Amino acid sequence: MWPLTGALGEHSISQYTERQLAASKVPLLAPELRGYRMFFPEANAYSGTFGYLLLPRPVETSAADRERLGIWVTVAPPVAGFAPPDACGVYRGVTQIDAGPCEQVAPDTWRSSRSGAIRYIARREGAVVLLDGGGPTVSDEDLRAMADTLTVRKPAYFLHPNG
Repeated sequence: MWPLTGALGEHSISQYTERQLAASKVPLLAPELRGYRMFFPEANAYSGTFGYLLLPRPVETSAADRERLGIWVTVAPPVAGFAPPDACGVYRGVTQIDAGPCEQVAPDTWRSSRSGAIRYIARREGAVVLLDGGGPTVSDEDLRAMADTLTVRKPAYFLHPNG
């Protein structure tokens, strides 16, 4: 009986997550995942944001410092006053942060480096996407490639993105 219960519970969680994602107030944007795995997709109805964690394949999901080793992606409505390159305020999760001045690296794409943190900010489909990472396992080139490949995805994509 246990395997059936586990499968039903997992199916119920998947359905809940799919409904939550379908109700997202921002587009479900995600990059190509070359060499990375996606975890914890969540659409926050209160803040109107959507986000997830990308981990390089060698990093274990159970790593205590996985947040530092990966890339947090937040898709959000533009912050009031968002006007790069001078004003690059964005949401990280549900918290508004000042990414400081940023430099334009491509159309509607900016890079910010503050306190050792590398961030890419992209304006896509009326939303602002923050790719916040650049720890020792994430290269600047990977962050740039992700910003360049952001595409609107269907909710089902986020249920089993790692194969």
